[in-house]
Amino acid sequence: MTATWPAGLTYQPSRDDLDFDPHEPLLRTDMEAGPARTRMRFSRSPATFRQTWLWDLDEFELFKGWYQHVLGNGQLSFTVPLFTGSRYEPTLVKFVGPYRPKLRGSMTWAVSATLSVRQLATINADAVWFLGTYGPEDAARLMASLDELVNVTLPTSLPANE
Repeated sequence: MTATWPAGLTYQPSRDDLDFDPHEPLLRTDMEAGPARTRMRFSRSPATFRQTWLWDLDEFELFKGWYQHVLGNGQLSFTVPLFTGSRYEPTLVKFVGPYRPKLRGSMTWAVSATLSVRQLATINADAVWFLGTYGPEDAARLMASLDELVNVTLPTSLPANE
């Protein structure tokens, strides 16, 4: 069973201290002549997230206990809502090394950590085509029209089964 982020602990990091690094999934081999050869190293697109959470004294105590007792001092994976660019999504992550706490003032802990994500969430190929073809604004209008057709117009205009 996968551990989950504690409900009593905010998962939203400080916006000033959040960044991520998508790993390069390709291997590149320089050739003696001609262009370099590239090939896929792995099919998943892993990434490393560096972030800092700001917690009060009680939240920090909860985190330390959860980290030690539930995650076995950070060795187990867990699910947390992770900000991946546009929204928070439940994501399976694992700590890369220990967390780093720093006391800010007398009542706030800034806890920094690096998280490893095995698969970076992305939109699917159909969504890439759709948004790339129509653009976000036209795509939203088309989706609203489709929703109206499927959920309002069609159910009332189809004959009832007898």
